[in-house]
Amino acid sequence: FYDCGTALPDFYGGFNTSLNAYGFDFNVSFAYSVGGKVMDYGYMQLMTVPTAGLTGMALHKDLLNAWSANNTSSTIPRLNPGDSYTNARSDRFLTNASCLTFGNFTFGYTLPKQWTKKAYMDKVRVYVSGDNLYTWSARSGLDPRLSVEGEPNGLMYAPMRTINGGVQITF
Repeated sequence: FYDCGTALPDFYGGFNTSLNAYGFDFNVSFAYSVGGKVMDYGYMQLMTVPTAGLTGMALHKDLLNAWSANNTSSTIPRLNPGDSYTNARSDRFLTNASCLTFGNFTFGYTLPKQWTKKAYMDKVRVYVSGDNLYTWSARSGLDPRLSVEGEPNGLMYAPMRTINGGVQITF
């Protein structure tokens, strides 16, 4: 065994902004994490060559670049059906855990007072908002935020993405 690094980020944080003008309001927030490593089990599974009797498995396109007599510079082991150790857990499936997450946004418009007072309403605001919208990470589909142990847990779900809208009426 040797030290492959840590699952903990070097630093993390977030930033947001709010803008209001001419009845429009806009809020957006992001979170980031820089450093650390995560074991990408999803990728490891897709890089596993089926053993005898297993069919219908999904395979990753990176297997097309596996080592062969014509491709001796590849870091992907040669395809050897039946070899259950080719893709044993190793540091080649460690991935940079840095990520940027588009956490949430809200965009709204408040109708002018002269329009709403005629209908005996104090305020009418129309809005749309979203949460957990997107995560940019080293590998597409990988959410490195799921575990501080360095490996995504298959029993955990990524935060649910929600988009909603509405009308707020104040009398």
